[in-house]
Amino acid sequence: MNKTLPEIRESVTGLKQAMKREKHPKIHRRIQALYLIKCQLVTTRNALAKMLGLHRKTIGDWLIIYEQHAGITPSGYSLFSSLPH
Repeated sequence: MNKTLPEIRESVTGLKQAMKREKHPKIHRRIQALYLIKCQLVTTRNALAKMLGLHRKTIGDWLIIYEQHAGITPSGYSLFSSLPH
């Protein structure tokens, strides 16, 4: 059973700015995942995983953390720094 993608609270502009600011490749990829969801460029976790070259479980783990914390923190997206891959 496919889980639905979460609603991304951040704006497209905010996510673009965050991607430009972020220097750490792993965190940048996590923000990019949110951007792809927000822009509706992917409709499933599997599609997102394939686009980013990651396992769908990794994507699922990121999105669970994202949902539990009601978004990303504005100060450097520290929420994502402790996640795997």
